Amino acid sequence: MTIRNLQLPSEIIAKLGVPQIEDIVEKLPINPQNSWARLAGVRNVNDLTTIALHHDAYPKANTTKYTDFQLASNMAIDHINNTKYDATGEGGIPYHIWIRNGRIYQTNDILDRTYGVSGQNGYTVHICVSGEYYKTDVLTDADSKALCAAILMVKSVLPNFQAIKAHKELNPTDCPGYDYKKIIADVLTIENQLEYAKSEEHAKAVAFQIANQILYLANLLNSADTSDGNRIWSREMLLQLQPFMKERGLL
Repeated sequence: MTIRNLQLPSEIIAKLGVPQIEDIVEKLPINPQNSWARLAGVRNVNDLTTIALHHDAYPKANTTKYTDFQLASNMAIDHINNTKYDATGEGGIPYHIWIRNGRIYQTNDILDRTYGVSGQNGYTVHICVSGEYYKTDVLTDADSKALCAAILMVKSVLPNFQAIKAHKELNPTDCPGYDYKKIIADVLTIENQLEYAKSEEHAKAVAFQIANQILYLANLLNSADTSDGNRIWSREMLLQLQPFMKERGLL
């Protein structure tokens, strides 16, 4: 089993204005001696309960010359060359999802166990935003929205999801540096808004809004105080409804 090629639902794309997730797992450098799966193993999806939030700690001022893919590749190589945990190096980039410039990249199979949080990798999925947010960088609106979208997507594929945690809540560190509590609150707000959009209450509110707008156009068309330009405009707006209503037997 694999969890690859994650796709954002259309309602999240529309709500947040983010691009679709891009899977670059196969394009990134991997350790020729040990991929993450070989080095650290593969988890059962039912054991994955927690999303861990990270920054990659690469200051933006030092990385502007790189494209997203170049920087992700450089990071993967840095980790492959890191022999602190294993003589053969790490498997590659340690995050499952990596975000930069408002774009979301899947960088590992969600089931692969990577070295994201020491001692806490059996149950965590790692989502990272590029930058160094403890000292130098500020999370942009585009990256905040992309992060929220990524969290919502990952939550949807974890049947036993329980929590969103900052790296530093699982192990002493400065990571992720940004205001992760606001991100968690924003995710909850977005979830509530998306749920409301599916409700009967919301459907009724939209229907009344449409009816009121049609009534407004009809009154504008018939008003003696309306200029000829506004009457023509309201007439044309109403006439655009004619094919739709005729098709459905409403005319």
